[in-house]
Amino acid sequence: RYTEEGIYLFRQYDEIRIKRLQRLNAHTFNIISDNANKGIYPTVELDLTCIESHDFEILGRYLWSCGISK
Repeated sequence: RYTEEGIYLFRQYDEIRIKRLQRLNAHTFNIISDNANKGIYPTVELDLTCIESHDFEILGRYLWSCGISK
Protein backbone atom coordinates (compact mmCIF):
# COMPACT_ATOMS: atom_id res chain seq x y z
CA ARG A 1 0.00 0.00 0.00
CA TYR A 2 1.04 3.59 -0.53
CA THR A 3 2.24 5.32 2.65
CA GLU A 4 4.17 8.35 1.41
CA GLU A 5 6.22 9.53 -1.55
CA GLY A 6 9.00 7.07 -2.24
CA ILE A 7 10.24 4.31 -4.49
CA TYR A 8 7.79 1.44 -4.98
CA LEU A 9 7.62 -1.90 -6.73
CA PHE A 10 4.29 -1.98 -8.55
CA ARG A 11 2.46 -3.70 -11.36
CA GLN A 12 0.96 -1.52 -14.06
CA TYR A 13 -1.02 -3.69 -16.46
CA ASP A 14 1.34 -6.63 -17.22
CA GLU A 15 4.56 -4.77 -16.44
CA ILE A 16 6.44 -4.84 -13.11
CA ARG A 17 8.05 -1.47 -12.42
CA ILE A 18 10.25 0.19 -9.79
CA LYS A 19 9.66 3.93 -9.82
CA ARG A 20 9.09 6.83 -7.46
CA LEU A 21 5.39 7.38 -6.74
CA GLN A 22 4.01 10.75 -5.67
CA ARG A 23 0.33 10.94 -4.75
CA LEU A 24 -1.39 14.04 -6.11
CA ASN A 25 -4.86 13.23 -4.76
CA ALA A 26 -6.96 10.19 -3.80
CA HIS A 27 -6.88 8.69 -7.29
CA THR A 28 -3.90 10.27 -9.10
CA PHE A 29 -0.17 9.53 -8.90
CA ASN A 30 2.91 10.91 -10.60
CA ILE A 31 5.21 8.10 -11.73
CA ILE A 32 8.71 9.59 -11.56
CA SER A 33 11.97 8.09 -12.81
CA ASP A 34 15.09 8.90 -10.80
CA ASN A 35 17.04 8.70 -14.08
CA ALA A 36 18.37 12.17 -14.93
CA ASN A 37 17.45 11.81 -18.64
CA LYS A 38 13.87 13.13 -18.47
CA GLY A 39 13.67 13.13 -22.28
CA ILE A 40 13.70 9.34 -22.27
CA TYR A 41 12.13 8.83 -18.81
CA PRO A 42 9.57 11.63 -18.31
CA THR A 43 7.24 11.93 -15.34
CA VAL A 44 3.88 10.32 -16.15
CA GLU A 45 0.56 11.03 -14.45
CA LEU A 46 -1.51 7.95 -13.62
CA ASP A 47 -5.24 8.53 -13.01
CA LEU A 48 -6.67 5.41 -11.37
CA THR A 49 -10.21 6.40 -12.39
CA CYS A 50 -9.22 5.83 -16.03
CA ILE A 51 -8.10 2.20 -15.57
CA GLU A 52 -9.58 -0.97 -14.13
CA SER A 53 -8.71 -1.62 -10.47
CA HIS A 54 -6.91 -4.87 -11.37
CA ASP A 55 -4.58 -2.99 -13.76
CA PHE A 56 -2.55 -1.33 -10.96
CA GLU A 57 -1.19 -2.90 -7.78
CA ILE A 58 1.47 -1.72 -5.34
CA LEU A 59 3.60 -4.74 -4.40
CA GLY A 60 6.04 -3.11 -1.96
CA ARG A 61 8.09 -0.09 -0.98
CA TYR A 62 11.85 0.34 -1.36
CA LEU A 63 13.17 0.91 2.16
CA TRP A 64 16.97 0.69 2.18
CA SER A 65 20.00 1.23 -0.02
CA CYS A 66 23.52 -0.07 0.44
CA GLY A 67 26.48 1.20 -1.52
CA ILE A 68 30.10 0.15 -1.79
CA SER A 69 32.60 2.96 -1.47
CA LYS A 70 35.88 2.93 -3.36
